[in-house]
Amino acid sequence: MSSSSSSSRKNSGASKGSQKSDIKGAIDLGDLELSADGGKKNKKVKVEDIETGGKHIEVMDNQEHTALREDIGVDILMKNKFVRLWMTFVWLLMTGLFVWFAVRVGKQYAASQKAPTSTVLYETESRLAIPKVVVCNWNQDGSPSDPTPTYTCPECVIQLTSCTILSNFEDCSSQWRRYPIQTTGGLFDCWVFNEDPNNVTFSATTAYSGGISTVWSMNIFANEFPPANRAGAQLSFFLNDGTEIDNASIYNEVQFAPITLDSFFAMRMVQTIHTELDTTDPLYNTTTYESVVSAVSLLQTPNDTVAYLGISFSFQTLSKQIIQFSIGYTIDNLFGDLAGMIGTLMGLDAIKLSSGFAIMYLAAKMRNINPLEDHFNG
Repeated sequence: MSSSSSSSRKNSGASKGSQKSDIKGAIDLGDLELSADGGKKNKKVKVEDIETGGKHIEVMDNQEHTALREDIGVDILMKNKFVRLWMTFVWLLMTGLFVWFAVRVGKQYAASQKAPTSTVLYETESRLAIPKVVVCNWNQDGSPSDPTPTYTCPECVIQLTSCTILSNFEDCSSQWRRYPIQTTGGLFDCWVFNEDPNNVTFSATTAYSGGISTVWSMNIFANEFPPANRAGAQLSFFLNDGTEIDNASIYNEVQFAPITLDSFFAMRMVQTIHTELDTTDPLYNTTTYESVVSAVSLLQTPNDTVAYLGISFSFQTLSKQIIQFSIGYTIDNLFGDLAGMIGTLMGLDAIKLSSGFAIMYLAAKMRNINPLEDHFNG
């Protein structure tokens, strides 16, 4: 009974040993290139099925087997204690660098909103529209409370004597209209030229020969007045778009023409555009005419009470200057810089970050950091 039992165990052990030997042999075959045609190598046959001990084993070709071994090796390496410490240090360092960069570009974005950059452009035209021109006597009638022009001050009146378009010597006196302006400082006797926005005068020439020349006369104060009294005219240029003349602009004008001289104003058209404000408000988007004045003594004063003065104006060049204000660092620049740095420093993109939240939840449930390491270091 004892010998029978012993024999049975031996047979059972031999059978198990045989199965182990067969399995080992089947696994060892994974390192060989198996064939289905009499031992000849045939790389087209990648998988052989070997039935061993009732178990189904899939045998891989050399390429697949090598790839599997490499994957297992990399996985073992990444789980190494020292490698994990090193990757933790790298992640902390890169995260710190990203936070520093994000704060830096955030400050740059905030500063750009308060201090827009300006770009100066020049556009050359075949002709330019002459601005609306307003000429006033420098002396105003001292009756700011009277809304009607009474002209109680003879020395505050200015009279147009002549107007000539110098390019063709055409008389342009009819294009001027008397235009009294009541301001907080008193009544100004003024004349306006080229005020109809539907009938704008253009200029295709520059310099004095392409300008408009005018002559004006005015009464001057008698000699018994203190020498502090002044005589002359002031000149204003406005865009001819139908907008009413701002009285404050007349009262605060800084361009003057003294008597006994022909003052030549060389204009330059300047457009200011504020794109950072996203508005078409003319308060911010303006067209002005800057000028450089020069004078020559062409006129004579016939007596001590009447004086003449000349005012001529033309364009310096047939190009307009455009000053465009814009945000130098926009929200698009900010997003692009942040996305670029997070991709460069940590190799992350929107999809990987989004799926990372699910991996974090899984790692928390498992109480294991391995899923996070595999996801973000993979």
